[in-house]
Amino acid sequence: MRKREESLLAEGAGAAFEITPSEGLLDPWGIVAVTVSVHSCLWGLYDDVLLADVLGLEPVHIPLRAGIVGSPIRLHDATLGLSNITSPPTLNWQPSPAGSAPQKKTIRVLNRGPKPAALTWSILRAPDPSRHFAAEIAPDLTDGADPAASSVSLNLDVAPTAPLDDGSFTVTPDNEAIPPGGEKLFTVSFVGVPPGAVSGDAGQRSFAAIMSASLVHPELVPLPNGTESDAHPPLRLALKAHSIEPRLQMSERSKLKFKVSPTLPKDHPAYTRCLTMSNASTSTLEFTLAVPTPFVLTEARCSAAQFKIMGQETVDEGSSFVLPPDSSLQAVITHVPPKKRRRGERPADAEAAGGGEDDARSVVSAAQTATSDGNIKEDEDPHITHVTNLEKLLSITYANGSVQTFPLLAVTTTPFVELSAPNGERGCPALTFGVTHVSLSPSTSLEIWNPTEADAEWKIQHAPYKPPPATTAAGARARAALAAGEALPLDEPSAFVFDRMSGELAPRKGNVPERQPLSIQFTPKAGAGRYRSTFAIKVRHGMTAMLEVSAEATLREEDINVIGPDKHLRLMQLGELS
Repeated sequence: MRKREESLLAEGAGAAFEITPSEGLLDPWGIVAVTVSVHSCLWGLYDDVLLADVLGLEPVHIPLRAGIVGSPIRLHDATLGLSNITSPPTLNWQPSPAGSAPQKKTIRVLNRGPKPAALTWSILRAPDPSRHFAAEIAPDLTDGADPAASSVSLNLDVAPTAPLDDGSFTVTPDNEAIPPGGEKLFTVSFVGVPPGAVSGDAGQRSFAAIMSASLVHPELVPLPNGTESDAHPPLRLALKAHSIEPRLQMSERSKLKFKVSPTLPKDHPAYTRCLTMSNASTSTLEFTLAVPTPFVLTEARCSAAQFKIMGQETVDEGSSFVLPPDSSLQAVITHVPPKKRRRGERPADAEAAGGGEDDARSVVSAAQTATSDGNIKEDEDPHITHVTNLEKLLSITYANGSVQTFPLLAVTTTPFVELSAPNGERGCPALTFGVTHVSLSPSTSLEIWNPTEADAEWKIQHAPYKPPPATTAAGARARAALAAGEALPLDEPSAFVFDRMSGELAPRKGNVPERQPLSIQFTPKAGAGRYRSTFAIKVRHGMTAMLEVSAEATLREEDINVIGPDKHLRLMQLGELS
């Protein structure tokens, strides 16, 4: 059909009438049907005459007139993303991340007309869906006519559109001459917006525009309404695109949480968590991961092949991941707690020493004890300080420059123990035996428990007495006591015997802590006098609890613990004290 039309329109008139059949035999009393077809390659008004020449009769002239609308300039339908089921045709772009490189598409414009056409592109705003047409009402007044009898004209036209000035779409070249029967290529680019300009809950912004081409014919063409024009009907193309703010969906709702304790071994599973990042958008995302210390990215498992990092032995902040839509990346992150510094160590020394065995903090650091140095510190509530939170941000930097962060939280539980003994004058739990005879060995007991969610492995050590510095208030009191002849209590730890010097307390696991008894016996081996010793209950990788134990041994008979009714009988027996 196209080849036949090309031969019929070869003269370049823009239209041609075809007669089928063009000749034949008319039988007596017969009828012959003649089909008249019009072929065109240009809009306009066309007149011709059909000559019916019957042998032996006068020729018959039949006028032919055709009004052709439309344009010989058209878009080639072999364009990726072009939809011809809409009017005008729509050119669609796949959603792209904000700030990414311009997305380009190439369109082919064909000229099926007999003359060249000068084409000029312009980008217009998309029409308002609520206002498709523009109407204008004007009275038709004639000079000398009665205004009451005048008519009113209604002009209805497509609503005009203004040029699009945001630069979201561009076309190159914007003007070109298309030869007859030829074609030209044009590049349409979606520029989008910079990173951070996309807002809304969906993280997506839609763009729409109309690309309109004004076409000029080299000569005037008569129109069906009786006028002439050299302007082609405009070529229009709808443009639609979407710009998204790149985001990955996390398997955790708000943060990746590590619940650890210094008592756990370094290879414990609690130090390692997996975070799955999924690409739920319709665009391919390229990004890098930055995991801050003390967290380490130990492994990255992707559901899609990662050609950009193929062959790399390690993955660091410069490694680029590419996730197509509906793919995911599972990051295996390990929390590596920093090594603790022992009291008095410099940072370099602490690193060489490998960290301390026990926490330097004490649950009774508020006041001076028999082992204190006289420096009174502020109170420290172990129920608050034994849990420390360390939060860092995992950074995801996309290829367009935008950054997404996700919190990494390490909750470290440091164990400590509590004692049932009440606090003494020096601020730590104090246990007193009172006054007893040197020949007796009284005993008492208290309870010890673990109020934390970590294992508490404890042991008891004697804390030797250290005199307070002379410049402190405690030192001034000690000097005054010495000047008055008052003797300090004897620090003799062997006088206080514990039934066990170590033990282990399980975590409470959300329940009431289980209490264990701890028995202490007083044996005044050094004779009569006042005794006072301080013991440190050290918790492995935890906080130390202090216990002050005091007693007084005398030689007075009234301090002998005897049975009241039998006291006179027992005193009558020589050599028997109780």
